[in-house]
Amino acid sequence: MNIQAYHHLSVQEVERCFKSDRAKGISGKTVQSLLKEYGLNSLESLKAVSAWEILLRQLSNFFVLLLAIAAVISYFVDGPVQAIVLVTIILINVVFGFFQEYKAERALSDLKSSFHATCKVIRGGKVGVVSTKYLV
Repeated sequence: MNIQAYHHLSVQEVERCFKSDRAKGISGKTVQSLLKEYGLNSLESLKAVSAWEILLRQLSNFFVLLLAIAAVISYFVDGPVQAIVLVTIILINVVFGFFQEYKAERALSDLKSSFHATCKVIRGGKVGVVSTKYLV
């Protein structure tokens, strides 16, 4: 099927392109063959991010690494007090960043698992409601 601007076509041309009928819709057999050919109408789910991955991402942040280098240099130039202050700032930044990102990941995961969209379709001349993942 060519990707085209279907909104420029007439209703009859769109029906012909999609081998459909406004009154009858498409048959169950056609639905099954299209699902087999193209797969479900859904995005691939991303793998869950573990807490360790989030922590590693926080620790490998450019500014955290820059502060760590500054802490090491500060230790040798100004002594341990300023280095301890910089390490404390790094730890506070990593802890806050970790918890914010962890909460956001969990909220996204909960939202994705609780959201199930449906739509009205005409299949074999009958109006029905199906999950959007079975929309073809």
